[in-house]
Amino acid sequence: MAMDPIQRNLLAEISGLHKIPAGAYNIRTNGETSE
Repeated sequence: MAMDPIQRNLLAEISGLHKIPAGAYNIRTNGETSE
């Protein structure tokens, strides 16, 4: 399940991530993996 623009914006604002970080990461939405 891909993130919609609102989810991407919230992630950027809350975490400070504005691009895909180097290394391992795991983003989950409602208990499922987000892409």
